[in-house]
Amino acid sequence: MPLAYGSILGGTCTLIGTSTNLAGSGMITKLGLEPITMFEFLGIGLVMTIVGTIYMTTIGR
Repeated sequence: MPLAYGSILGGTCTLIGTSTNLAGSGMITKLGLEPITMFEFLGIGLVMTIVGTIYMTTIGR
């Protein structure tokens, strides 16, 4: 289970990390807007990964 949670949290850092990110980028492109870049989610993704890791190692046991 820890590996599964780690991959989910880490997947939020890049465009190809989750299928939802890819689908959202495709939809935005179809609407004529600028596509999402590869590491555009990195800022919030790192915060989520760090907070999730701290939670899982302390409270989530």
